[in-house]
Amino acid sequence: MYEIVDIYTSFRRSQGGFNNRPYRIPKDFNKFLFETMSEKNREYLTYATKNFNTKWRHIDPNRFFDCGFEVFGKNFSYIRFFDRKVLNLYIERDKNLKRKQKLSREAIIDDINFIKRYLGKGMIEQVKGSPLINYCCLEENGQLVPIRHYLLNRVSRYIIVWMIDRGYLKLRDGDRELLPLILENYREYLDEVKSMDKFIGDLAYSHRLLR
Repeated sequence: MYEIVDIYTSFRRSQGGFNNRPYRIPKDFNKFLFETMSEKNREYLTYATKNFNTKWRHIDPNRFFDCGFEVFGKNFSYIRFFDRKVLNLYIERDKNLKRKQKLSREAIIDDINFIKRYLGKGMIEQVKGSPLINYCCLEENGQLVPIRHYLLNRVSRYIIVWMIDRGYLKLRDGDRELLPLILENYREYLDEVKSMDKFIGDLAYSHRLLR
């Protein structure tokens, strides 16, 4: 779940990147939010946070705000968070990014390392059974965590296909609607993954994600 400060920080990070200057977050954020920020801007920021936790939950706030500054430049502000041009650019860029993914050992290593970092040492050591199978069952806001991570480009489509083929990740109807690219090209991607099946499995075992 995103907090208001998380979304504000993402916005300021993108703003700092666009202006090529460092950004700072108020030490007492709540005081800044309720005493310094205008009521209108606070409403827009609050509503945006709600969206990123609900209907925009598959959107990466950092890349979304980068798109906002690309569309509006220095005039991108709270009120323009909801301008359709920003969302359209994000969707276009996201589709292109997913289409350009290539299967490689480096990409799979990145996937496994991300999953390991996400689960953390505590969960890996304490969970009964295989942590990777447990990972495939976790949910955030009613959405399976691996699907969320794929939509946010944290993991590649290839690790998703591999986990589906292994039977670790079981898709529900709502999940299928979020994976049109994977499902339309599943056989093609599966053929690619099969060529690295042993490498992926061995890597997962070496990282203690499978037992």
